Amino acid sequence: MLIINNLSFSYNSRKVFEDLNLSFSKGWTALVGPNGSGKSTLLRLIRGALVPDSGNIYANGSVVHCPQTAEEPPEVPTNHMDSVSAMSLAEAVQEYAGAVVIITHDRVFAEKTGKIFWQLEREGNEGNLSVH
Repeated sequence: MLIINNLSFSYNSRKVFEDLNLSFSKGWTALVGPNGSGKSTLLRLIRGALVPDSGNIYANGSVVHCPQTAEEPPEVPTNHMDSVSAMSLAEAVQEYAGAVVIITHDRVFAEKTGKIFWQLEREGNEGNLSVH
């Protein structure tokens, strides 16, 4: 289980998150959103690479980051796969029994793998994040 309580984070004066509350239970949760919506920043905060301005993150167990390889440009993992291979990957990851957060631009892959699906969107210029 992963719990985020009242998390706030800014890059310089740009608010990325303000009083964000989320919880990830056992199973797969897929986060999808456009560039700049905060997906990668949230991942960096979860794994401890960034420190929040306020709030806290609690993980009941280990947090493991599976980065993309350095040889590839930073893109969605399924960009270079045909649809059959992408769906095979989605089916295989569903068998994992822990709590997993998938961060992607690939909505079809996210819907296939995520038991819970959240769309991250920016609201206005203030940097408020809405999760649907």
